[in-house]
Amino acid sequence: MFNQSNRQVPPLDQISLGIAWALGAAGLPHILMRFFTVPSAKEARKSIVIALFINGSFFFLINIIGFGAALYLSPQLISSVDKGGNMATLLLAQKLGGGAGSFGGDMFLAFICAVAFATILAVVSGLVLAASAAIAHDVYVNIFMDGKADQQTQVKVARVTSLFVGTAAIIMGLMAEKENVVALVALAFAVAASGNFPCILLSLFWRRFNTGGVVSGLLIGTITALALVVISPVMTYPQKIADDAKKIVTTLEKKQAQGGLLAEKELTALDKAKGDFKKNDGGTSMVGLKAPIFTLKNPGIVSVPVGFLAAILGTLLFRDKRAEEMFDEIEVRQITGLGISKASDH
Repeated sequence: MFNQSNRQVPPLDQISLGIAWALGAAGLPHILMRFFTVPSAKEARKSIVIALFINGSFFFLINIIGFGAALYLSPQLISSVDKGGNMATLLLAQKLGGGAGSFGGDMFLAFICAVAFATILAVVSGLVLAASAAIAHDVYVNIFMDGKADQQTQVKVARVTSLFVGTAAIIMGLMAEKENVVALVALAFAVAASGNFPCILLSLFWRRFNTGGVVSGLLIGTITALALVVISPVMTYPQKIADDAKKIVTTLEKKQAQGGLLAEKELTALDKAKGDFKKNDGGTSMVGLKAPIFTLKNPGIVSVPVGFLAAILGTLLFRDKRAEEMFDEIEVRQITGLGISKASDH
């Protein structure tokens, strides 16, 4: 589904990726859920400062780990273990600990595996909780039940939702088993930055921002990000694979025609290239394209401004005087925590 090219990233693409990473973190639902775990507005502000520090440190360490993998490991070694390239961090830990088979290497590898597992578990649980809470409270209670469902019913709906969300996540995870996790995460951040972040920022600082702006920003920002992704180079284009394979076949067959002998590795490459050409010639991507239309791998540099523009236009087109009148009250609540809901027994 996704193309895993190792070519050098153009500057504009790198900027787009940076925008998605920086702004997407502020719009991820499982991060926003952390605000529900603090008792007051003061603690919420302290929590977000700590979270931002940890988040920034993590992004900084990604660069260090990448340079370390480039220095101590080879692309061939990483690909031989996992074609998606997801084992680079673990292999680097093993290398720095003393190498495969050594006590230090195995211990360091086990430690990083434990950290990765704990992190994945925390993220998945947060996402499941965010999805189940949103569907149970915002959709079921406020839309279907008109705000008249009791707490026990909400919990039951949330549990059922968690089951379906978890099952869907497992299925999608199995489908993307061989894909590069970093590419998938970057796309998730781009969607959050394009749809969620503009609505969150404008709701905090713009008095006139209303429901129309929220709906417009969420829908158009998210759809734009997803649409640009499916027509970008990150998707797999069978015809391009066939064209690249044809070049290999032409080069090696030309060498044979001139009387040259092919090495065993070249013969293997020739057979593989012929198979790839036969399999992919005339094929298209999942949306019927033979080549990408949008040239950037990450849509953030385009989809984020579109999300902001959609949210602003939606607000101006669907004026809501009540939203403007309630802004002062909401601002006081978000600063002081006045009227905060207390925990309820389930």
